[in-house]
Amino acid sequence: LHTARKTFAVLNKMFNWGISRTSALQPGSGPLLTSLNPCKGVVVAKPPPSSKRSLTQAEIVSIWNHLNDKSCIDRVIKMLLLTGCRVAEITELHSDEIDWDAVHITLQPDRTRNRRLHIIPLTDRMKGIIGSKKTGYIFPAKSEQGCTTTSGVRIALNRYCTELKIDHISPHDFRDTFISHMARI
Repeated sequence: LHTARKTFAVLNKMFNWGISRTSALQPGSGPLLTSLNPCKGVVVAKPPPSSKRSLTQAEIVSIWNHLNDKSCIDRVIKMLLLTGCRVAEITELHSDEIDWDAVHITLQPDRTRNRRLHIIPLTDRMKGIIGSKKTGYIFPAKSEQGCTTTSGVRIALNRYCTELKIDHISPHDFRDTFISHMARI
């Protein structure tokens, strides 16, 4: 839908430009053979409403208590709640990115959406979720990538929402929740 709206906007501007160039000449003799914009009057779909959702304290507690510490996906969900990171930043977390001595995670610019270095302090709770010092992916899985996938996290969240009778939650909602709750501190 986003691409369709952008394409329509470009076409509309292109036709308006061509018509403005043609109007100085005789209609039909310039870059366009018409003086009418075929985009005029076309109804463009509105962008979908923002899906920003911040979980309530009760929802956070309910989900947290529902998660199993032995499941990689459940541990990923806990890390999402604790860090405010994007899903891929956690699912693809590698042992090379953890500095146990400095007690932080370092995500290089090529691993972050905004292309900036991201340093995340490691709390005791996060260290417990990550587990002992290991090599390779922190949340491994039998996937093509070798790590837990974002789609696996989405599927698990959908199942948990149904089981807990909670409104739909997307993985990005954890990021919005983290930001909202940190703003209160």
